[in-house]
Amino acid sequence: MHGGLGSAVGYLGGTIAYSPIPLLETEVGLGEGFYGTYLSVMQKITVGGGPRTHFVSGVGLAFAMDKVSVRDSPDWWLNLDLAGLEARFSGHFVLLLAGGLTVASKDVYMFYSSDCSERADCVNPHERVFPQIRLGLGTWF
Repeated sequence: MHGGLGSAVGYLGGTIAYSPIPLLETEVGLGEGFYGTYLSVMQKITVGGGPRTHFVSGVGLAFAMDKVSVRDSPDWWLNLDLAGLEARFSGHFVLLLAGGLTVASKDVYMFYSSDCSERADCVNPHERVFPQIRLGLGTWF
């Protein structure tokens, strides 16, 4: 289970990762976010720390599959996990903490507005790059 702000799977979702070799990890995920349901894929590099603790960085894409009542929402997001730490504990429990950036494929209109010039509560109407952080809890095998 993953949760976060601006994360690859929105504010709450699930992922599964496969590591064919010790340095590479491929992750796919599904989650719910501010702009709908997200489907994501991310390629990660894991280095250092020993057999159960790794520093993790990754790059991936997420697609917003539905946009109910959200006009002008981004379809694609580029996700960058710039710095992360994955710890695998005995009993097969895993903890991931990662931070980085997410980049929208087009301008983001906050509060679901298509015209921020007329709204006082509209924040950063033409931003595309946002910080992101995520926390993952799960199991490994």
